[in-house]
Amino acid sequence: MDAAWKLVIKQGLEKTTVAQIAAKANAGTGTFYNYFPSKEMALAVYLNEGTVKVVEAIEINTLPDDPEEAITNALGAILDKANVKMDKQILRELMAASFRAPVGMVNNQESATTKLVSSDEAIISLIAQILMREPTRAMLRDDLDPMLAATTIYSHWTMGWMGFIVEYIPDLPTVLVQIQAMNHLLFGGLRKESDHA
Repeated sequence: MDAAWKLVIKQGLEKTTVAQIAAKANAGTGTFYNYFPSKEMALAVYLNEGTVKVVEAIEINTLPDDPEEAITNALGAILDKANVKMDKQILRELMAASFRAPVGMVNNQESATTKLVSSDEAIISLIAQILMREPTRAMLRDDLDPMLAATTIYSHWTMGWMGFIVEYIPDLPTVLVQIQAMNHLLFGGLRKESDHA
């Protein structure tokens, strides 16, 4: 998978072949297909595993008590620790490939799209865990559904990424600022009246 990513960084997704990926990994094309049905799947696995490792490394108990600040710090850590070159053209190619890829199972394996969704779920779960911990929970409305709120917050993360990928937002620090601003507006509705800042 490292070999696949390095080749894609160097020459782009469309120009990278399975044979090149296999050769870079000192394996045959048949061996590649024993593990992955496509180059997109190999890259999805690579990105998913990297994202999940970063999310799992975040120690929730070390984050600030304030949920807005804790979530901003966690999302910032994901951006900071992601060991992936953020080439916008490659990210656009991968996004397009994920839209073309089948959903569900392919050759008895999860599809590339399904793998990418599992990394989304890891981030949403992290946000929900932050919202459910004490004393964070005491700051939020009693009727708050943590998973629904986490999914909404994650949609802001996704909008920030999309803005970066299509060059509406120029760089990753600006993505984080944009996410912070959107989450601040959202937290106005999530906090108990006495905790509004």
